[in-house]
Amino acid sequence: MQGASREAYAAARAQLDGLTDAGALATASDDILAVAGLLNAEPRLRRAVSDPAR
Repeated sequence: MQGASREAYAAARAQLDGLTDAGALATASDDILAVAGLLNAEPRLRRAVSDPAR
């Protein structure tokens, strides 16, 4: 990474770390995995969500 990118990443990371706690991260990760499981189990839904024409 270049210097400016590294500094911007560090600033964004520090701000994100200040806004989140372990419980919120666990909830978000559980929600993401639930959506991934649903999309895996429902091919029609997966196609509908990924179709740019819709």
